[in-house]
Amino acid sequence: MYFQEQPDIVLVYVSDMMDGRQRQRSLLFDRWFREFGEGYTKLDYTDNTYTYCGMIFREGHSYTADLQEAVDLYVQDKEA
Repeated sequence: MYFQEQPDIVLVYVSDMMDGRQRQRSLLFDRWFREFGEGYTKLDYTDNTYTYCGMIFREGHSYTADLQEAVDLYVQDKEA
């Protein structure tokens, strides 16, 4: 698996919005993560309308606090 070879990698994703099914994709991705995500952290962002995105990284990542801060700042900027 790529995460094992690159332990500091961060996967950033955005659910496709072209067909209006981004919420369904996000819910499916959440289900997959609950089933297979042991040992990883997932940070999510949604504006409950169009944008569903997030990031996944290994638990204990050396930049966990920075990653959380980046998501928080992004959310604050979108809400402003």
